[in-house]
Amino acid sequence: MSATVVAQGANEKPVAESGSVDTDSSAASQVMDEITVIAPKSVMAISADIRRADQMLYGIFNEMNTDREFDVHCRLEKVYASNRKARVCLPAFEYGVLEESWNDLSTWTDAVRPAAEIRRNREIFKQKMIDFAEQNPELKKAIYERAQLQRDLREAEARTRAEE
Repeated sequence: MSATVVAQGANEKPVAESGSVDTDSSAASQVMDEITVIAPKSVMAISADIRRADQMLYGIFNEMNTDREFDVHCRLEKVYASNRKARVCLPAFEYGVLEESWNDLSTWTDAVRPAAEIRRNREIFKQKMIDFAEQNPELKKAIYERAQLQRDLREAEARTRAEE
């Protein structure tokens, strides 16, 4: 793992080195008041940032939204064929349709109806999100930050796989 070290003494400009740190260098051999090591964030740290970003994003959206069927709720759900749980955030209409179809076995023969209903409502949901983001700069910023965190997570996961 590569890291950046920033060292700074009193009344001095920061000295930064990337990669491995040479402890024999003149900057490192001086007595420093402060040393900051900046390393890439872990998958767990980014996942925690995503949870906070989701709370911010969906909190703003849910406040603006007047149709509770489109409010977004996050919950832990069991991952298929695993003992693990994953955090899933979905609009209320999706939870409703999915629970309805699981509870009513007669709809299993007609899988088109729930799928069509979800598709139709997803388009309405997307449009609501776009409209609200245009009206609220804080929501727009939260959307961009959440998207960046998702990219950071993919990079961190790839880095972790490469290190194994």
